[in-house]
Amino acid sequence: MKILLYNIYKGGNDERKPRARWPKIIRVIKKINPDIIIILEAWKWEKNRDLKTFAKKLKLKFFDICVSNTK
Repeated sequence: MKILLYNIYKGGNDERKPRARWPKIIRVIKKINPDIIIILEAWKWEKNRDLKTFAKKLKLKFFDICVSNTK
């Protein structure tokens, strides 16, 4: 079983463009082809928008989000 823990830094966004680094992040994940993906720093992601879009691009069958440290 392959588990990937990936810190995508600030939700994969850059200062001027939301989701700017998503294509590179998705390429890396596809190349590694993990069984389980744990994303760190998915800042401001919402399950029904950002996570669903990200999961669709990776063709994930199952996905969920856990929000922590939301001060």
